[in-house]
Amino acid sequence: MNPPPRQPLSLRKKVLFALAPLLILLAAIEIGTRFWYYQLKSGYPLALLHVFDRAAKKVTDFRLKIALGKFQAERPADPDKHARDFFNADSMKETREKFFARYETIFRDFQRLCAEADARLVLLYIPSTEFSRNTSRAFFSALAEKTQTPLLDLTDTFARYSSTTVYLLPRNAHLSRFGNQIVADELLRFLEPHLAHRSKVAYSQRPRRLGDLRPNHDAIWPMDPEMPYRVVTNSQGLRRNSDLPFPRPRDKTRILCIGDSFTFGPYLNGLDCYPQLAESRGRNVEVINAGISGYTLCDEYSYFEERGRFIEPDIVVLQVLDNDLYGFFPYVMRQFCRGGKYCIGRGLQ
Repeated sequence: MNPPPRQPLSLRKKVLFALAPLLILLAAIEIGTRFWYYQLKSGYPLALLHVFDRAAKKVTDFRLKIALGKFQAERPADPDKHARDFFNADSMKETREKFFARYETIFRDFQRLCAEADARLVLLYIPSTEFSRNTSRAFFSALAEKTQTPLLDLTDTFARYSSTTVYLLPRNAHLSRFGNQIVADELLRFLEPHLAHRSKVAYSQRPRRLGDLRPNHDAIWPMDPEMPYRVVTNSQGLRRNSDLPFPRPRDKTRILCIGDSFTFGPYLNGLDCYPQLAESRGRNVEVINAGISGYTLCDEYSYFEERGRFIEPDIVVLQVLDNDLYGFFPYVMRQFCRGGKYCIGRGLQ
C-alpha cells in the first residue's frame, strides 16, 4: 500500500523555516554582545559572576528589608536618650558590663587574627559624643592595657581645637577635612616605631574583592542633599583610586585602616579622608581605607577574617568610637550587620 502523498508546506511555514537559522544567529549575537558588554563594564573576571552577584544582592536586599522591619519595630522612641542612658544610667549598668565583656571577647579574637596574619595591631580612638566620651575612653584605655595593644587616644589632641573646626558641625558630627588631617598626622607620628615591621605572611590565592564596597564605582553620594560627596572605588572594592599590587612591594609599609564612618569619611572626597591623607603625607607607606559606615567590631572582625587579611598588611589600625560599645543592641546590629561569626544578623551580607 502506497503511503499518502506528503502535503506541501504552506508559504508561511516555508518562510518561518527559512528565517529560523537567521533568528537563532541574531539571538546568539545579541546574547554574545550582552556578555561582552557586561564583561567590559562590570570589572568581574566573568560576566556570569556579575549576573549571579546581582541575583544574590536581590536576595540580600529582601532579607535586609525584613531585618530593617524588625529594626524599626525594636527601635526606641528616642534613640539619643537611649544612648545616653546606656552610658550613664544606673539601670543600664548590667547591660553595659555585658556589652563591655562581649566587646573584649571579640577584640581578643580579632587580635588573634592579626597575630596569625603577622600584622601589628594598633587601636585608634577618635572621640565623638560628649555624653559617652569619659566612659568609652576609660574602657578602651583599660582594654589596650589588658591586651597590651598600642592605643592612640586623640581626645586631648582634639580638645585643643574648636569642635566646629574638627567636625562638620553644626550640620554634621563627622570629621571635617581638618579633623582628618589631625588624625593622619598623629597616626603617622604614633606608628613611626612600627613602620619597619614587615608581615611574613603571603597568600597565593585571595578573594576577588578586598573591600566591602562595590568595585569600580564612581558616583556622587547625596546622603545629605546639601553635602554631596564623590565616592570612587578600585576594582578590589576599596575606597581607593588604584588597585593594590601583588606580590606586594616590600619597600613600603602596608597599613590597613579598619573602622566605621570616621574611617570611611562621609561628606568628603576620598583624598580628604585620614587614610588617604596619611598615605600622601607619609614616606614609603601604603595606607588603605577599609572603613564602612555603621560597622562595629563584629563587622570589622568578619571583614578582616573574610577579606582584610588577604591585603597582607604589616599594620592594622582598628579605629574605635564611642558608639561601638552601644552597637550590640539588636536593633542597631540589624541595621548594618554584614554577617559573620559574631553578628546577630548573620547571613545579611
